[in-house]
Amino acid sequence: MGGIIENRHTGISTMQDKMKEANLPEPIFSNEREDFVVTFYNGEYPELYPRELKSAQEKEESAQEKEESAQEKEESAQENKHARNIPRELILEFCSETRSLKEIMEYFGYKNQGHFRERYINPLLEEEKLKMTIPEQPKNRNQKYISNK
Repeated sequence: MGGIIENRHTGISTMQDKMKEANLPEPIFSNEREDFVVTFYNGEYPELYPRELKSAQEKEESAQEKEESAQEKEESAQENKHARNIPRELILEFCSETRSLKEIMEYFGYKNQGHFRERYINPLLEEEKLKMTIPEQPKNRNQKYISNK
């Protein structure tokens, strides 16, 4: 019977997962007159759902809306943050003294190290306007940067 019969105790969680994947309410499990009954709701008539299912669904929808709203705000903030353009001269001026990447990023309010390095540090290094204090070890944790005068 390999492959036909599933492992014990996985049917209920599988049903719950599949309904969640389909954005439908979780099935209701009940014991009626020695029978185990599973009730599925397909989303067509939510007004006929039992009260506890309605309130659970409303709470879930509200939580989803809040999560989507927070995610949209975060994405918007990220876009705005990355849309701004820091003049290279400011970076070079700030690096008139040796500075670590972390110091530079904090000064300009950035958190994404990869993006900051790609957008600002690497081009300045390629143009030789900025130089590394340990050029033979670019990934050294003590690496600092200084303007090339």
